[in-house]
Formats: sequence, C-alpha cells, structure tokens
Amino acid sequence: MSKRQFVFITACFVQGSFMYTMYYYQIAGNESWITLLAGILFGIAVAFMYGALYKMHFDKDNDSAKGLVEINMAVYGKSFGKLLSLLYVGTLLLSCSRMLREAGQFVAGNLLMGINWTYILAILVILCGWTAFYGVKYFASIGTATCLFMYIFTIVLFILLLPHSKLYHLLPMGKEEIHTYFKGISLCTALPFSELVAFLIIAPDVRGENRGNLKKELFYGILAGSPFLLISILRDTLVLGPLMGDFSYPGYEVIRLVNYKVFSNVESLYGIIIIFLMFFKSALLFYSVAKALVKILNCKGSPLFYAFVSGVLFFVSQIIADSNIKLSEIVLQRIPYILLSVNVGLPLVTLLMSKIKKIKEK
Repeated sequence: MSKRQFVFITACFVQGSFMYTMYYYQIAGNESWITLLAGILFGIAVAFMYGALYKMHFDKDNDSAKGLVEINMAVYGKSFGKLLSLLYVGTLLLSCSRMLREAGQFVAGNLLMGINWTYILAILVILCGWTAFYGVKYFASIGTATCLFMYIFTIVLFILLLPHSKLYHLLPMGKEEIHTYFKGISLCTALPFSELVAFLIIAPDVRGENRGNLKKELFYGILAGSPFLLISILRDTLVLGPLMGDFSYPGYEVIRLVNYKVFSNVESLYGIIIIFLMFFKSALLFYSVAKALVKILNCKGSPLFYAFVSGVLFFVSQIIADSNIKLSEIVLQRIPYILLSVNVGLPLVTLLMSKIKKIKEK
C-alpha cells in the first residue's frame, strides 16, 4: 500500500470506533465531545510516539523495515521480545473480539431481530479470517472511498436532524468532577487511539519514498477520522440530550428521527454502513494479530493457521462477558487501563530503551 492509502486506512480505523461513543456518554454525558477533543490531542501524541519508534528501527541504508515484533526482539532480545509481543497480541485480540461481539449483538438486536447473535459472530469471524488471508490489499483498495462516503452520508444526516437539535443540550458545561474528566479522557485515548499500535505491525507493508517516517501519515489519519466521531457525538447530544444514556446504541437510535421523503427509514441503511465500518476495523485488528503471531511463532500464514486464529477469536468473543451489562462494566472499568498500560506504556519504555541503546553504541 502507498502512504496515502495508509492515511485513509488509519482514518477508517478511527471511524470504525463509532460504537465506542456509547461508552463515552456513560461517563461524560453531554460533555463527551470535550473529553473526545482532549483524547484526540493525546492520541496524536501517542501516534507521534509510534512513528518515532518505527523510524528509529528503520534501516535507511537497506530500506529495511521492522514491525513491532522485530522491534521488540531487537531491543529486548529474541526470547523476551517475543514474550513481550504476546502482550500486544493479547490486547489487540481483546479489542478485536470485543468489537466483533458488539457488532454481532447490534445486528441481532437491531437489523435481524430474533436471530442468535452467535451466528452473526461466526460469519464476521470467518470474513475476518478470509480478509486477513487476502492481505493488506483489501484495506488499501477500499479505505479512501469508505472514508469519504462516511463523511458525506453523516453530514447529510446531520443536516436533516437539525430541526430536532437543541443547543441547550450542550449545557451545562464544567459540571463534572475532575476524576470524571480524567476517566473520560482516558477512555477516549484508549479507545480508539491506543489501538493504533496495530499499525506498527502492518507499517512494513507501506511502500514508497521515505516510508520509514510515518509520523505525518498517522497524524493525518487521525485528523481525517476523528471529526467523524466528533460530528456523531455532537449530533447525538444535540438531538437526544439527557436521553443519551437511555439507549443501548444512541448513535443508531437518533437516525430513526430522520423522516424526509426519500430519507425515511434510513436507519436500516445506516446500520449496514456501521456494521461495515466495524467489520473493517475488526478485520484490520485480526490481520495485525495474525501477522504478529506469524513472526512470534516463526510459522507460515497458511489457511489452517488463519482458521486456528479465527477459532480462538470466536471463543474469546463469546466468553469475554456473560451479558451486555457485564461487557459495559468491563469496558468502563478495566479496558482503558489495560490498553493504556500495554499499548502506550510499553512502546514508550521501548522507545526510551532504544534511545539509551543507541547512545551506548555511539
């Protein structure tokens, strides 16, 4: 893939985190847009750190790129580096399984009512396995069109919902306690920006001049994808106000209010688009997990291997929580701190260790 395609894949990855907004509302309510803005700033800082780590281990002389697993082995040694890489695999697998679980339950509860959500989950997992086996070409080929289409469609819906919007739903501001804002910002940073660590695994697939420096591409990708989340949050807040916490999927329910000639009952189409975005992100996470495991286990990415990873993903998606309420509690209370510790804390330590190692070599 080219560097431009890498930008739009990053943007679509951020857009695919649309469903995370329902967790934002449970913490910050009508001030979720504020915590998201702060999360975007921290997310950009995290992306710059990823870019610096990748650039530091890029061999300009041989035009040779190292992914996250190879970087860990170069810094910590082969055995410990692989063991450390398994922690990243675990967090990415957790993110992927949670995303697929939510997608399956969303379809079963809103689009195909009455069907068992595990059947939807099985189909999505199989598709993720097939996409990962096909390779990064799939993501590169549809990323740009998907990103632009989502903006056009979302802005049109935002305009159609203006008659239902109330500016006073944004008030009051500054009413929450400090720890609430801290918790909200931590959640917005962890989901989705800490998950961009997956791009350190697929970064060696980028081709073109100066491909060892991807800071700008990650930055542009965040800038291209984040406004989609911000527009969605402002739309939900302006329309639903204090009722945001009363719906399982506020971002979907608000679309039901659109009733303008050919745009009536548009929520079904919007639901399908949401599922596609969630699948895009899940498939990319699956691809990064599989690619990392190939490096760690030193094996070939055969169809049998992808079938095995698919089975593990299906199993984890089922046992991750007993119910939606339990899943929500896990996301709000545990997931942000797990992701920030592994996906942000460990790369930061690795970057510092790399700098110290280079200083010693000089």
